[in-house]
Amino acid sequence: MLPSVAFAQDNKSLAIEEVVVSAQRREQNLQDVPISIQAFSENTLKDSGVDNIQNLGSVTPGLNMTGQLQAVTPYIRGVGSPDASVGQESNVAVYIDGVYQANPNVTAFSFNNIERVEVLKGPQGTLFGRNATGGLLQIISKTPSDTPYIKGSVKAENYQTFGSKLYATNGLFDGVAGDIALVYSDQNDGYGENLTLNTDVNKSTEKGARVSLLFDLSEDSSLLLAGDYAKRSSSVGMYNAVYPGSVAFDGQVIFAGCVAGMGGDPAAPTANQAGTCVPIAQDQATKAPDDWQDSYSAYLGESLSTTRGFTATYTRSLGNVDFKSITAWRESSVSSDFEQSASALELIHIDINKQGYDTTSQEFQFSYLGDRFNWVAGLYLYDDTSGMVGRGLGISGAVVSPSQRIVAEIDTRSYAAFGEVVYSLRDSTRLTLGARFTKDERGITQDFYSGGAFALSSSDEESWSEPTWRVVLDQDFGESTLAYASLSRGFKSGNYNVSAAPGQVPVDPEFIDSFELGVKAQVLDNRLQFNFAAFAYDYTDMQVSRIEAGSLVTVNAAEADVSGLEFDFVGNVSSQLQVMGGLSYVKSEYAKFKNAPVYVPSSTGLGGNELVVTDLSGNDLARSPEVTANVGATYDIGPFVLGANYYYNDGFSWEPSGRIKQDSYQTVNAFAAWYNSDRTIGVRLYGNNLTDEEYASFVLEQEVADNYEPAPPRTFGVELSYEF
Repeated sequence: MLPSVAFAQDNKSLAIEEVVVSAQRREQNLQDVPISIQAFSENTLKDSGVDNIQNLGSVTPGLNMTGQLQAVTPYIRGVGSPDASVGQESNVAVYIDGVYQANPNVTAFSFNNIERVEVLKGPQGTLFGRNATGGLLQIISKTPSDTPYIKGSVKAENYQTFGSKLYATNGLFDGVAGDIALVYSDQNDGYGENLTLNTDVNKSTEKGARVSLLFDLSEDSSLLLAGDYAKRSSSVGMYNAVYPGSVAFDGQVIFAGCVAGMGGDPAAPTANQAGTCVPIAQDQATKAPDDWQDSYSAYLGESLSTTRGFTATYTRSLGNVDFKSITAWRESSVSSDFEQSASALELIHIDINKQGYDTTSQEFQFSYLGDRFNWVAGLYLYDDTSGMVGRGLGISGAVVSPSQRIVAEIDTRSYAAFGEVVYSLRDSTRLTLGARFTKDERGITQDFYSGGAFALSSSDEESWSEPTWRVVLDQDFGESTLAYASLSRGFKSGNYNVSAAPGQVPVDPEFIDSFELGVKAQVLDNRLQFNFAAFAYDYTDMQVSRIEAGSLVTVNAAEADVSGLEFDFVGNVSSQLQVMGGLSYVKSEYAKFKNAPVYVPSSTGLGGNELVVTDLSGNDLARSPEVTANVGATYDIGPFVLGANYYYNDGFSWEPSGRIKQDSYQTVNAFAAWYNSDRTIGVRLYGNNLTDEEYASFVLEQEVADNYEPAPPRTFGVELSYEF
């Protein structure tokens, strides 16, 4: 199956089946929603080689899924943030079953028991609101059923990776149904090797469970209770390698040790000492490994992520008005340690032994669906406490720094009221007016320790109140074509940098004003659907992230202009063959970014980088490819199903400086499956990144070196599935 659709089961009909989405907080046909949106079923994602949120970009042009350590950092139409530090929130919001996921470090878990995934492009500042300036990723889980059903799979991949999934649902009592979903994956061999420590790197283990109960309280009301737990350990993203062309900071340490060994002063070497020691340092300094997946890091970094949560969703029909309450509690933590320089000498050992989020949210929704007049309104309350305990220790022989430790906490309180009205001006013309008012209150406390002793404490608090809005005019042209024009504003809240120096100035909110034109069409008796959108953004008070004193911090530094075109399609060529594809063109630049701090290679030639200030106005936005595209097909021939998906990314700059660029790359995922006559048992052969393309999941320019984390290499395996 392919994005947004399923094969029509009746061979006499080649019409694409209707896809229902909840992008406007009510269920609608995908083609009736005046928003740029793509939706994917569980089978669609599986057949396209997408088994977790990190791979979602391969079927969604305009969505660039990058990373930061173990976190997922998505960008939509050039809008996103690489900062996954504690307390920071992404410009692309992630929701699971209507619940906002605050911690970007715990959204990398594998998909299981999902009904669909929706990708909303552009600011979603009215009905969702929470920091969704770039867009929204919404994951919808299956709902328990009274009908007994079980589905499971076991798989084996290269790199000695083994995994299994199970989903089961059934009626438990009269008016009560339940389900359970389990997932497990264990990768025993790493994608690469640490050549200094002679051990594997870039591997992970994951396990998780979700249980839910659905109570039919009456004909007009229901209660859905859900609880989940997941745990993941991984060495992926732990500053494993020095980027090609860069030289690590240990060159300076080697030089200092060489000069000192000759009886000189490293700060003022003689010409003879420098002439002897510079070539030695340049030769012995850590550089990029020959194999893209390998590493020379002196310390084997690893992270451990855990997340747990509970959600209660109550719905009730109050005559002509429907009421919904979503109550959620989530707790997550990440512990990680790594060698920040990625060098063969242990220079900067970072140990974040606790990075946690404790989040409670409450949302009330009221909605009305009439002949000419529809509306939805609600209140949203959000409370989050995020904290960290972090330590950095320098060990370098000639250069020794004391242990630096920080204990910090950010408290967030947010209150919002929202509403949206859709009025039919005529039978074929509708006007949508939406607004949201948000008040955020944030406070920070920091305790700093040096050499094991308390050094100083710092605290501050700030609040921001902002309106966001949306205006849409959409028009039906016959029964199969919808055109729309929209104006909207997105807002990302202000914040603090948890590991920044005391006395910091809070980061102010950023804003995006968006104008979009779109067309959604169904032609050839609905055998072909295609969607087109053109958009332009005015991006102000832009929050930009950079490395300062070894920590990733966010500041207000820029204004930007973004514009582009998008196109996606899906078609049933025959009862057996379905094709799909899409293309995104995004032109982005910093309209104003003066006095920008930029890291450039050290002028000493001994490794590491130094900070300079320059004007980056006119540069492309970071992590914003100009062209992304995909095309795929699925061919169903009796007991066999074949499928493939091709993805192209024309490259982008990793940082605003544009100094390090991701070259263009392409990936191919494919599968071949056999099923028995009633399709309850299947065997599937699959492969991802079949061309073994070498590209990065993230790159960081910083003082100690330019580091990168490689994206996964070619993987392939076999899966046995069953469904009853």
